[in-house]
Amino acid sequence: MDEAGILPNYIRIATHDCWSSYWKYPKVTHAVCCAHLLRELKGVQENHKNQTWAKQFSDLLMEMKQARDKAEGEGAKSLSDDILERFDSRYGDIIALAIGENPLEEPKPGKWGKPKKGKIRALIDRLSDYKDSVMLFTKDFRVDFDNNIAERDLRNIKVKVKVSGCFRTDDGARDRLYLPAPDRCFPH
Repeated sequence: MDEAGILPNYIRIATHDCWSSYWKYPKVTHAVCCAHLLRELKGVQENHKNQTWAKQFSDLLMEMKQARDKAEGEGAKSLSDDILERFDSRYGDIIALAIGENPLEEPKPGKWGKPKKGKIRALIDRLSDYKDSVMLFTKDFRVDFDNNIAERDLRNIKVKVKVSGCFRTDDGARDRLYLPAPDRCFPH
């Protein structure tokens, strides 16, 4: 990511899937893609029927999206403070339920290191640690609920690279992306 030179210099909002490497860029305002979260939560619901919190959290995300869409349609730039407070409170309650359903294992005597969390507890911890980034789409309507448009835009490039193995030349890559040659680029 550093070699690509994009994120080290990026000073806007980046909506992403919560990959740990993205958080290393402090100039970026981070927003978590809620579509990625919904897919993870669906997996928890389908594969672990005892995880009652996952459906509640999915429902909360969809309620927040609906409230945001309605407010945005009415010309607002964010949800009102009272609505945000209610969502914030429910978010905390669901995380508390999730932690209760998934307590951390006690370290075993004679074993080194921390016990493994597992995927479900790791998801819960991410939701807890990055709450502001998960909810950012409700507080700033410039932030999308998901990053699906960006991912769709990149999908064709990834398919081309997978089929061909790579772009053979810089000119070939620019042609595929419909970018001007470097000597025809305009200064920023």
